[in-house]
Amino acid sequence: MRYLILIFIFALLAGCVNQPRNFKPAGFDTWDEALPYVGIKNYLAANLSAEDWKAFYKRFPEYWNDLQTAKSIAFIGDVNEIHPAYTAYNWRWTTLNRKKPTWSAEKTQRLESGSVLSDDTPFEIFYAKGAPNRIIWDNDFEILIYKPDTAIMLKAGKLKEIKDCPGCWEAPTNTDDDADEFSKSGMHEWDILAALDLKRPTYTK
Repeated sequence: MRYLILIFIFALLAGCVNQPRNFKPAGFDTWDEALPYVGIKNYLAANLSAEDWKAFYKRFPEYWNDLQTAKSIAFIGDVNEIHPAYTAYNWRWTTLNRKKPTWSAEKTQRLESGSVLSDDTPFEIFYAKGAPNRIIWDNDFEILIYKPDTAIMLKAGKLKEIKDCPGCWEAPTNTDDDADEFSKSGMHEWDILAALDLKRPTYTK
């Protein structure tokens, strides 16, 4: 019974979120354009404020109702508030309707040309370059990596430095023959940090 309920909840929330009537009002032209954002929902959610969510759900109450309906029939812990598609839609909608109107004409023109500068925020970077191909994001670093060779390093939520990092966008994958062996293509996080001359802090008593 629990399994059937979970299937129903998944169907309810997944539903038709990848249909044009859903992604187009948020600001995406195609589902393929939205998909890279869906895969980094936790990073997006961490940069969206409570006010951003409030404004988004006010504009799209049907998404809020979907979540509430799912929670009302779910067991505790079965429904993740960070819905992948809704988070992606919120990011794009917030960028276009809450962030962009505050930018100067000069900044908007620069970002639309794909150029980013020091102190640009993630919203501005994503607007200029789209979703990154890879993210390193933890207590020590916040790095947005773009194919083929660009690493954008942020500090306190603002662009600090841009460096070349060829191949960093591709994560290593397990081979089919041995789960302990990794493919030769792709870079581990520690290799990326080394390529960028970054070191994790050490702590002593």
